[in-house]
Amino acid sequence: MEHYCRRVVMNASKAKGSSMLKEKVLVSLKGLEKGYGSVVVTDDQDDIIDDLVCDLEDENPEPSAEDSSFLVGRWKLLFTSSSLTRFQKGISGIHSLLPVGKSLDLEQVIEPEDFRSYLVEKVSYFGGALKGDALIDGRYKWLSNNRLSWMPDALKLWFLRFQAESGWKALGAFRSLEVTYLDYELKIERGEVGQIYIWKRIE
Repeated sequence: MEHYCRRVVMNASKAKGSSMLKEKVLVSLKGLEKGYGSVVVTDDQDDIIDDLVCDLEDENPEPSAEDSSFLVGRWKLLFTSSSLTRFQKGISGIHSLLPVGKSLDLEQVIEPEDFRSYLVEKVSYFGGALKGDALIDGRYKWLSNNRLSWMPDALKLWFLRFQAESGWKALGAFRSLEVTYLDYELKIERGEVGQIYIWKRIE
């Protein structure tokens, strides 16, 4: 499934419509477990979400993410349509390290001072008896006003450390993302083939 949506700059008269569209997008995500949990997301559900996202992208209030202060902060992943992430049932695959492992949540932190960006994947093992945060550190650079290239350095979990700069296939879904909608509360990104990543600010 590939979608490429028309982009227009939002003006003040569209602000109310944008708020309503955001609510519709969030409602459409309920019960889908971020798109890669135990619930199987159907093609029809993906299409509905993609259509709503396209409408919201048309009213993007920040046409240049590179120049926006909204990008900086801590974001929580609400949904992705990435086939790679769904196949892995997680972001890094680290949840498969021990029995009955599960990827619970994903957070993204963006720090502008030194172009650092890292992912925090919350994982559990043995049915939830053991939990931890897998930290994937890396740097980003701008390829355009809205597209970021992310280069992971290493993955750390407890006392374990793995090099992640190359060959870590599961992280490939996050290496090149275009910011297609951005306000203070919500961020939407697209991958190279149009896959969706919807984030909500938590800090």
